[in-house]
Amino acid sequence: MTTGRPTISDVHLAFKAHLGWTAVAAVPHDSIRPRAISTFRLDLFTDQGKAIQEPFHVAGGWDGLSRVAPPADPVAVIDAARSAQAVIVTRVLRATRQDLKKHGLRIVGATVLTGRGRTNDLDATLKSHAQIHVAEGELVRESLRVALKGMRLGHTNQDEKSAMARAADALGIGMAAFEQELKAHRPPKGDPWTKEHKTLTAAAWLSMQA
Repeated sequence: MTTGRPTISDVHLAFKAHLGWTAVAAVPHDSIRPRAISTFRLDLFTDQGKAIQEPFHVAGGWDGLSRVAPPADPVAVIDAARSAQAVIVTRVLRATRQDLKKHGLRIVGATVLTGRGRTNDLDATLKSHAQIHVAEGELVRESLRVALKGMRLGHTNQDEKSAMARAADALGIGMAAFEQELKAHRPPKGDPWTKEHKTLTAAAWLSMQA
């Protein structure tokens, strides 16, 4: 009796960073149309203290929307969080790679969704609650890129706001038709099929067309 090797399918992952976690969609690397085979959530820092999960809040003396005494060295707080986040995200992504491998999936590339918010210099950023959220989102994205690079996984960035429209244009169909197409192809496994997951799917597919 002979047994064959298990089939391995290549997938491209797309990430949308949140405060302490990231949404993920896995798209087949050879997908002709934007299709996700799985969507899921990866907790990154939800079990860590605020200094790691919300370093710009801590550095700026913010507790939610309330002001508290800032640390003596805000730069040190941010630098320590940057180092810690990179280590944690790398550990989580390595574990995810192993878990997907057990299910016959091999990560061959990745996409990171980007926002359009931009931060000012650090002093100005720490005085603005809105800017702090922008900075913390970018820090998580930076940690994802560092982890992907360390794992030797090629990765690109895709603008979150335009990913759906650009994918529809690439397919030569209107947005309404594209949205209906995605709606009709909910992945068999994963979280609820939300607009965020559809955007992740479109972004991953776009990256693979480049």
